[in-house]
Amino acid sequence: RKGRKRSAVSKPLVEDLQRPETLRTLESCLAQHCTQNLRSLLFHTDFKKHCAAVEVIASLVEDESSMQGVLDNLDLVLQWFAIRICEGNMQVLVKILDCVGGLADALKARGHSVTDYEAGCLLPCLVEKCGHNI
Repeated sequence: RKGRKRSAVSKPLVEDLQRPETLRTLESCLAQHCTQNLRSLLFHTDFKKHCAAVEVIASLVEDESSMQGVLDNLDLVLQWFAIRICEGNMQVLVKILDCVGGLADALKARGHSVTDYEAGCLLPCLVEKCGHNI
């Protein structure tokens, strides 16, 4: 968030989340802020790797020393969550929702609140998903 331009990845509309260029742009933004190992999990084609990526993010949230890195890139993390939620894989969805719950608890414990921009990265996708039979 600080020292990083947000304009590189604009807040996508729910319909835009499945476009390949949205994922490529997000990957290039995250390339500067996460390890190659995590990036390979985040952008793999196998949903099991996505589940593993969510577990890594959840462990980063739980670790006080790495939480600042999550906060600094929260908009990118939330955009990745939104993209994967819209893909419709139930296992990934459940993992992400668990992680979002842990993230909300960690943010509350730190007295941190999400910005409107950050909330706008994930909430439209969640609202859209609530209206579907999944």
